[in-house]
Amino acid sequence: MNLQIGVFGSASTTNKKYLDLAQETGKLLAENEVTIFCGNVTGILGATIKGAKLVNGKTVVVAPYDHKNLDLSNVDVYIASSLNWFSRGPSLVNSLNGIIVISGGVGTLTEMAYAWWEEVPIVIVRTGGINDQYIGKTFDPRKKHKLLGADTPKEAVDLLLKTISKRKS
Repeated sequence: MNLQIGVFGSASTTNKKYLDLAQETGKLLAENEVTIFCGNVTGILGATIKGAKLVNGKTVVVAPYDHKNLDLSNVDVYIASSLNWFSRGPSLVNSLNGIIVISGGVGTLTEMAYAWWEEVPIVIVRTGGINDQYIGKTFDPRKKHKLLGADTPKEAVDLLLKTISKRKS
């Protein structure tokens, strides 16, 4: 079965460090032949799908609006969900085997919380941002699994794929 991995983060960032991390993450995921899912074509998400396309990876974008005037050159499948940012997240998360988080804000946090509740494995790439504080922790004491952390895109991809593999066996 082809794995479906989401990369979540800020759609509005222009931080070169974060964009480089995202592009490398997309490339590494595509080299592992996973299908990459994102929620937009800009910022972290745009850099991720760009990285995937450097090695002919498969990309799917599920966004809360129509694609008019967007650059979809790195997108294989674009789904305009018509759901707002917060209600679209669960539909995206429910399609995934795992998630890598790079930077992000409250929107990313809500997607992480929902994914965590649904026990979708999450690896956060350490960037010094708001989401780093959750590495090694749970969101709620009723469930014991923790959010994982990595220092590099390679560590994040390897850890996520290993975690998914363990869950399947």
